[in-house]
Amino acid sequence: MKVLIHTLVWKRPEATEITYKGFDRIQERLKEAGIDSEVLVTSSEPEHTAKATDRGYNVFEYKNLPVAEKYDAAMHETLNYEWDFLMGMDSNNLLSDDFIKRWVEKSNQEENRFFGSSSFIALDSKNEYMFRYKTRRVNILSNVGKGIRRDVWEHMRKVGS
Repeated sequence: MKVLIHTLVWKRPEATEITYKGFDRIQERLKEAGIDSEVLVTSSEPEHTAKATDRGYNVFEYKNLPVAEKYDAAMHETLNYEWDFLMGMDSNNLLSDDFIKRWVEKSNQEENRFFGSSSFIALDSKNEYMFRYKTRRVNILSNVGKGIRRDVWEHMRKVGS
């Protein structure tokens, strides 16, 4: 099994550096569980491209605005990689080892088509503090650490075309 961790980056290199350390930790936890992974960074700035490349991450460069277009181009780009699950992360997100452990435990179950988190830690927009967030409704997932199995993603892309 293989996981592609994807993020869009723009500005805030200090926050992104913390996120990259989190990606490295996530990759370590996946490796410990026998799961291959790689990171794809969609970058709009040379500084971010250099930081990601220096870490050994894959980089897809695309203009930042409009952001929806950047996101759509990045989602098309993910299909150029081999993966079984796509994990989407924002450039200011951190996931716990517990989240990764619980996902790994469920990852081989046929019904595990989507995954995500109902709570997360994020940096504020000024990089001044971290905050913890938890959704208030049951069975509602945040955008942090969201994921989808490849066959489901490919089917959705075909239906949406």
